[in-house]
Amino acid sequence: MKKISAKVTERSIKDYLQDPKNFNKGNSFGEALIEKSISKLGAGRSLLAASDGTLIAGNKSHQKFSELGIDKVIEVETDGNTVVVVKRTDIKSGSKKFHELALADNMSALKNISMDEALMEEVCGEEICREYGMDKYSPENKEKEVDENLNTENECPLCGYKW
Repeated sequence: MKKISAKVTERSIKDYLQDPKNFNKGNSFGEALIEKSISKLGAGRSLLAASDGTLIAGNKSHQKFSELGIDKVIEVETDGNTVVVVKRTDIKSGSKKFHELALADNMSALKNISMDEALMEEVCGEEICREYGMDKYSPENKEKEVDENLNTENECPLCGYKW
């Protein structure tokens, strides 16, 4: 294991700003799951901020941390070429708490997504939205071509009803 020197600072949750153009509008059910998870299990995920402290990811968690009075933040500076791992020393792998936090984390993320597609297109443009699989541009949502030669007349072999 190699020791590194990373800039680590203790800060306040209040030092970080919500993204005014956050693409995820969230919803009340998802936010309730985040609150329950944080209240019962503590912080599971970290936040991601730009160099000025504006949140890129974790806006909804940031909001709940603030509301619940969880103020202490340990900030690790990186340029995106280093993975930062949050290690929970109070949780053993395979334990009930381990699996409950995994479930809470995944379900909170799943259930609290309500994307503002108009804002996404406005800010990022069609090309980037398409690149990241925005629903509107996914192949399964494209209109299917109609085959004019396709037989659309059917007859029930039992009763002769035609449609």
